[in-house]
Amino acid sequence: MKEVLRRLYKLQMVDSDIALLKKKLMDIPKKEHISDENVKTAEEVVKEIETELQKKEILREKREREVQETRMNLAKHKTQLLTAKTNREYSALLKEIGEEEESIEKAEEETITSIMEIENLSKKLEEKNKELAEIRKRETTEKENLKKMQQELEVEIKQKTAKMEEIASHLSISQLMTYERIQKGRGNAVATVKDGMCTGCNTLLPPQFVTLIRRGNKIYTCEECGRILVWHKDVE
Repeated sequence: MKEVLRRLYKLQMVDSDIALLKKKLMDIPKKEHISDENVKTAEEVVKEIETELQKKEILREKREREVQETRMNLAKHKTQLLTAKTNREYSALLKEIGEEEESIEKAEEETITSIMEIENLSKKLEEKNKELAEIRKRETTEKENLKKMQQELEVEIKQKTAKMEEIASHLSISQLMTYERIQKGRGNAVATVKDGMCTGCNTLLPPQFVTLIRRGNKIYTCEECGRILVWHKDVE
């Protein structure tokens, strides 16, 4: 019976390994999603700067066209000023010339500010494009590593499953049914007994019960957690 208990313990150990491997396998899609989101976030930052830069370029070009038109009007009005026939016409032309000159001055100041903003945005865009390239490279490597990890985990799970099947082949149907029933309710079906305690739930066991477990003549379960109990020295 001690050999049966050892096998049940080994079955539990391999079963726990498989559960851990499967958890790691399930985490891979989440990590892949995080990689995709990192790239997407960086792409959105670049896109926002590109959009802002494009708007400022369009606005600058529009302002330059307006200034050009105002200069043409200014030149025309200055010419008309020389041929003005009345004081009223002369005063009206002077007013328009003043407004146009003020408008050109203001537009030129705005253009200088706009050019500086465009230069700053262009530098920022260059920096963010470099960051994006680095992030893409990093996340591509990360996803390649995750793919490799996935393949390795799948191979290891297959190997562990084969080992479980080999261990299970030496156990009876009733023993396996008992193991599976406890496992479904408790997660781990087997626990060792050490220092007089069940390591599954840390319950202190009666000395006479510990003696029976040490003998290993029968399958005993913990009255508190229901797990199959194995003397720790038999499996160390």
